[in-house]
Amino acid sequence: MYLETFARLWRWGNAVCFLGVLQFVGCTALAMLHYPGGTLVDRHSVGYAFFANYLSDLGRTAAWSGADNGVSAALFNTSIVLLGLSTVPFFLFLPLHAPDRAGTLWAAAAFGVLSVCGLVGIGLTPYDRYLHAHVAAHLWWILPFLIAVFFHFLGLMLSERGPLVFPLLSLALATCIAVYAVASLGGGMSARAGPETSFAPAAAAWQKYVFLGSLAWYAVFSLRMTCLVELRLPERRSTRDRLAKHYLKRLPPGGR
Repeated sequence: MYLETFARLWRWGNAVCFLGVLQFVGCTALAMLHYPGGTLVDRHSVGYAFFANYLSDLGRTAAWSGADNGVSAALFNTSIVLLGLSTVPFFLFLPLHAPDRAGTLWAAAAFGVLSVCGLVGIGLTPYDRYLHAHVAAHLWWILPFLIAVFFHFLGLMLSERGPLVFPLLSLALATCIAVYAVASLGGGMSARAGPETSFAPAAAAWQKYVFLGSLAWYAVFSLRMTCLVELRLPERRSTRDRLAKHYLKRLPPGGR
């Protein structure tokens, strides 16, 4: 009964994360359609430019053009808060991705939960009103999330189970996040840079790559765990055998 309840919670938790990704994609697409216009570089552009506008532009109470952005802001800010909350159960069940490396994945889960606070903070701080708080929330999301994804890669890579493609997915995402994080901390790709900078379009594009990669990462692993037929936890016998081999190696030859 306990295992059945646990398996049900594990599947529902990952399903909630997958649904959170779907609602964010849908609401963000609608927010883009309702965005009046304007970018950091060109205040007179019309509509949302995918590779010129930042995602956070959708959450502004007023667009860069000066027009009211209430509909877009409501859609984006609500959806990113819901996305963050929906990933909490995903991270709590993260050690089940490789039960034989649960210690490493618990570290990943801890940093993942920390990153959720930043993701929720982004939705609660439109940056045309709360610039410093918004930048702080962005860093609170990106840095712990980078560490979480790296530990996830490490856990899956060291695991004796599972195909190689899954740790490689985490490594690819961690690399993409690291490039964006280093450039952002250096100021070259920050939304705070002046409109004359040549890095502003690159920053907006890299932000999309990081967010799309993150959404794909959540979707792939949450869907995989939701559809997993059987949860294979480490057996007590295999643990006992490993301990026995460890102590046998430490015994003197005459004592074996």
